[in-house]
Amino acid sequence: MAKKRAKRAASSVPSGFDRQFALNTTLPLAEAAYDVADGKSPLLPPGYTMIGPIEIDANKAKLFMRGASLPQQRMQRAFLDEGQIGGFVARNDRAHTLAISFRGTRTPGEWLKDLDFVAASYTPISNWGEVHQGFQLVYLAMQASVEDLVTSAIGDSTNIWITGHSLGGAVAVLAAPDVAINMSKIVPSLHTYAGPRSGQPSFADKFDKLVKTCFRVVNRWDIVPQLPPVVALYRHVGVEVQVDGGFTLDLAKAHSLELSYRPGLERLTTRPALMGRAA
Repeated sequence: MAKKRAKRAASSVPSGFDRQFALNTTLPLAEAAYDVADGKSPLLPPGYTMIGPIEIDANKAKLFMRGASLPQQRMQRAFLDEGQIGGFVARNDRAHTLAISFRGTRTPGEWLKDLDFVAASYTPISNWGEVHQGFQLVYLAMQASVEDLVTSAIGDSTNIWITGHSLGGAVAVLAAPDVAINMSKIVPSLHTYAGPRSGQPSFADKFDKLVKTCFRVVNRWDIVPQLPPVVALYRHVGVEVQVDGGFTLDLAKAHSLELSYRPGLERLTTRPALMGRAA
């Protein structure tokens, strides 16, 4: 029965999910976040111009690490080890669209092996439920940079897209309400890739009421989106889009944008659209 359900899910495309937009726009934006962190010139989708990198406040990050649990310290260290840039903001003037992209880590095993499930109140907005404390600390260390870039670059944009891969997918979810309510007054749309669960039902319920377009692209062989577990009272937001990046027992390959998520999306473009569901 479980295998049949997995096969059905792998062959479905949720209603409203634009497969070509994901393949040609949001996936390249997610990939480009790693180039920006590496100091490389990013390969952006046509029409998009980089506004600036999202800078991690090293002092804040160190302060957060001192007060965090050991597993959360390891996660922050793994994130910081890959650079002081957490992503970037770009704009497409013709489409009146602002894009925010968050990177994750290329080696998720470094922080997954002892990931804790400690929750904390969502800081950017009062009474917005409980989220994963470690993921939130990663976001808060670059929140000021995100706000500076968004408020200065919004211009005449009428749309905001937020994307991210891995830990960056969790950060994208945590950033969305903050961007909508505190920074822009525009409710963003999201495509995330390989993102873990960001919060508990108290947060997820409010998120889903606010954000009407949120698709989570998940490789069926990737374990990262299964964490933190439901039994620890965490719940995904939005609608899952399951792709098949090809069977592998290699965690890094299953989690890779280039090796699994891109091939999985390419396969998905030939399949019929069906109704999706939240997960």
